[in-house]
Amino acid sequence: FYMALIKPNYYFHNGFVFQNEEPIQQDNGIITVNYLLSTKCQLNCVYCIAQDIIKNYNSPSIKEIDKSIDTILELDPLVTVLSGGEPLLSPNLKYIIERLYGKTNIILDTNGILLQGEILDFLLEHKVNLRISLDFPSEVNDTTRKGKRSPKTEEVLKSLDCLKKKDYAYVVS
Repeated sequence: FYMALIKPNYYFHNGFVFQNEEPIQQDNGIITVNYLLSTKCQLNCVYCIAQDIIKNYNSPSIKEIDKSIDTILELDPLVTVLSGGEPLLSPNLKYIIERLYGKTNIILDTNGILLQGEILDFLLEHKVNLRISLDFPSEVNDTTRKGKRSPKTEEVLKSLDCLKKKDYAYVVS
C-alpha cells in the first residue's frame, strides 16, 4: 500500500503564510521534524519537558550534525523545528540553519533572551520563524524560569522590541 501526502499549498515566511501556485507533492508524509540542538539553557524552568533529555544528552559533533541534517533532508519535511535546551546557545546553530535553509521551513523554539544583535540579523536573513516561550504576567515568568542568573521578563521584552524594530514576525507561546 502506498500513500502520498500533498503538502498544503502554502508556506511560511517570517511568521506569515503565503500561497504556492501548486500544492507540493510529498511522498513520505512527513510534515514536521523536531531537532534537539543544544543541551544548554540559561534557565531551569519548573515545567521544562526536555530536562530528562537534556541531562542525558551530549551535544553532537559536526559529523553527527551532518548525518542528522542529511536524514532530515531525505525526509523532506514541511517544517523543521530547532529546539533544545536553548538552541541559541548551540555553537553550531548557524551551520545547521545554513544547511537547512531553502530546503525546509525552519522554526526556532527559544526563551527569547538572546534574540538581539548579529544572531537576530542572521535569523531574519535565513527566514527562520521564531516561537518564543514566555509566561505572563511577568511575576509568573520570573518565578517559573529560574536559572544561574536570574532572568527577568524585561530581558525577553527587550528582545521582542528588537524584533519589532526589525519588522520580524514571531509567535509567543
